[in-house]
Amino acid sequence: MPQLFSAGAALVTRGLGSVLQFGLTVLFSRLLGASGIGVFYLYISWTNLLGTVASLGLPLYTLRGVSSLLAQGRSSRARALTLSALKTVISAGFLLAFLTVIVSNGIAEPLLGSRSYSFVLRVAGFAAAGLAALRVLAEALKAQGKANLGLSVEFNAPPCTLLLLVAVVAFAGYSLTSNMAALLHGLGIAFVALATYAFFIHQWGYQPGTGDPLGPLPLRPLIALWGISLLNTAIAASPYLVLPQFASPEEIGQFGVAHRLIALSATILFALASIFGPKFAQQHAMNHQASLKRSFRLSQVYSLTSYLPFLLAFTVFADEVLSIFGPEFPEARQLLWVLAFGRLIHSAAGLTEYVLNMTGREMWELLSAFVSVVSFLIASVPLGSAYGALGVAWAYAAAFAIRSVFSLSLVYISFKLQPRPV
Repeated sequence: MPQLFSAGAALVTRGLGSVLQFGLTVLFSRLLGASGIGVFYLYISWTNLLGTVASLGLPLYTLRGVSSLLAQGRSSRARALTLSALKTVISAGFLLAFLTVIVSNGIAEPLLGSRSYSFVLRVAGFAAAGLAALRVLAEALKAQGKANLGLSVEFNAPPCTLLLLVAVVAFAGYSLTSNMAALLHGLGIAFVALATYAFFIHQWGYQPGTGDPLGPLPLRPLIALWGISLLNTAIAASPYLVLPQFASPEEIGQFGVAHRLIALSATILFALASIFGPKFAQQHAMNHQASLKRSFRLSQVYSLTSYLPFLLAFTVFADEVLSIFGPEFPEARQLLWVLAFGRLIHSAAGLTEYVLNMTGREMWELLSAFVSVVSFLIASVPLGSAYGALGVAWAYAAAFAIRSVFSLSLVYISFKLQPRPV
């Protein structure tokens, strides 16, 4: 019962974040128009990509490492790990940001189609540094058992801060533009990251040179976790790399709305992972294999059950949901149906990625992510050529289904092997 309550609370917290993101999508679509929201989504995509590069795999490593260390009663080492990871991603983030500033004018036109987008690239570079730091802090909170706080910091606080900043701009009499929206988003990320860091200082204190020394971070698992994060980001962004070859701008916009809706439903897995991820790591660290298997099977039940309302909305009520964005978007119903089917298989498989990452099998999950990206790239060309945006949607859904089944097979194989130290 306590575990059910925790999972339910996490879903409610993450659900609030989904509502906020959905509200932002509708609001910005109406304020910025189709072209403006397109520029803003380009900024968001590059912020996520650069943030993943700057993170160096440390958010997932922090979740796993801090969970295991706290289970062993080594709180000083857990603090040292968090602070070390934070310093590393901030340093990497600002280095990447300055590089982005230097090359933004030269790469804006070939990457985004216009040199005028160099400003959003520069903002994305600096926002990425704050995003990487925020992800480390959020995972550390989840590892401490503060799942709802970690979810709020990562998913609820940034959109709330952005909405507040947009309101201030509107009250001051300014019209919102895509460049201003990007700048406000970056400032919001920085504010939330600084506030969360202040909370850590207050909670744990900052005592350099004391406690359990950390030592160098292990390179192999970090590279694997970083590769997984990069591939996950790549699979999320990959449709937008190939769609211009097969679809009109209107079809790309319709795909973007359908894809955004499916991404909202995927937040269920993030909420469940904040509960079960640390539990997987702790049960593995204590060599409680039977408990680990039970936790994974329970996570599958929660994952599938919590997705069913989204599936109903995206199939039976697809036209009503899509019409919120404008009269032209109900034409995307088939795209939404296809993507919803792929997400159904993904939800039924459960938290396979977290089981592998939290139990020392990160190289296996890296292989699974690689298979997913390659599957999409192979399938998207013939399907896109034949069916346009719908074909790309089928390729994307199939890639998710292949990855889910493949990762699930690896999880069951890992259960039969000797536990691997992390």
